[in-house]
Amino acid sequence: PQKTTTTPDATTAAKPAPTTADLLIDRFRKSGDTANLIVTLRRAVTDRPRDARLRRELISALRIRGWTEAARDEAIRALALCGDNAELHRLLGEAYAEMGQYTEAIREINEAVRLEPKVPQHRLALGDAYLAQGMTAEAEAAYAAARDADPNSPAPRFRIAKLRAQSLRFKEAAAELEDARKASGGGTEGAYEETYAA
Repeated sequence: PQKTTTTPDATTAAKPAPTTADLLIDRFRKSGDTANLIVTLRRAVTDRPRDARLRRELISALRIRGWTEAARDEAIRALALCGDNAELHRLLGEAYAEMGQYTEAIREINEAVRLEPKVPQHRLALGDAYLAQGMTAEAEAAYAAARDADPNSPAPRFRIAKLRAQSLRFKEAAAELEDARKASGGGTEGAYEETYAA
């Protein structure tokens, strides 16, 4: 019998087999076990200190746990090794915002926007940081930029609608809210209800 050999295509060749740590991380993430997730991520980060994905996951897990200062410190360490990673800058900015350090938050999130100007999540975070300071015009501009970066995402539209409703611009708020409802598939749950209630 003749043996057939298959050549791996570009997608299978590029993906290394998951490590034991990767499998544990996935298991703990799916089960919501943040304590073991954090321990496993810390070990994995020690083995692969320049892995920005692991760093981001660790920062997110620390924030979920409510350990904002630890998340901030981890983001600072991560950026010392992966300084061009926009998402790390955004996560650091969000941690600063949670701690009420808005000048630092805006600086870091602006850096994320500079590195990846077309990523709407960075602009949403920037708008949230501005809004937390009561800077509604700047927040609305950041949300509008996020909407323009991803016209199919309802999140920026919901935030704009809420801002406009709070500033008594009801007609504009209703139009933006209707666009947000359409972008979300016409649903009336979650962010739509929260915005509508405002």
